[in-house]
Amino acid sequence: MRQFIIITLLFITCIWTYKSPYGMKGWLKNVFSYQGIIVLLFEILLILQALGIVKTNVTNLPLKNVLIFIGLVIFLCGTALAVWAKLTMGSSWGRPAQHNIKIQSTLVTRGPFASSRNPIYLGFLFLFLGVEMVLQSYLLILILPLFFSVYLAVKKEEKLLEKYFGKEYLEYKKRVPRFLKLNFF
Repeated sequence: MRQFIIITLLFITCIWTYKSPYGMKGWLKNVFSYQGIIVLLFEILLILQALGIVKTNVTNLPLKNVLIFIGLVIFLCGTALAVWAKLTMGSSWGRPAQHNIKIQSTLVTRGPFASSRNPIYLGFLFLFLGVEMVLQSYLLILILPLFFSVYLAVKKEEKLLEKYFGKEYLEYKKRVPRFLKLNFF
């Protein structure tokens, strides 16, 4: 299971590197930006946990196997959502909480963006949550500051998208929830 997590995280990194519209130099610049460093640190933390170098697991959890199964499903769904959203954006993808009107000249509203305005962020939150559940880690609590950090980036991005896309973005914003619309009834 741990090897699968590591391989999946490295696979996602390869996709992000390969599909960056900024090329390798731009990708490296993004990695060493404020948002990029946060993502990189979380990825390193997850890999070190999966390797067993950083020990964060809680022992004697009730329903351990159920927690692992649910965590694996959440991890896989988050991974699939983030990758699908990245591939859907194609060359319209930009650095988190920034906007480059030359590259991001089109508002992407298809694919996963028809159900969530932020499927990449949502996918990565699920990915992190799932890994921490699979590893039975007390670092699961980091999902709260991670979500808060994502929320702040999203708020900044929304202002930029309103500025560049105006009415088109405001209409999209009315139709599609920020993260996820849950209809239980």
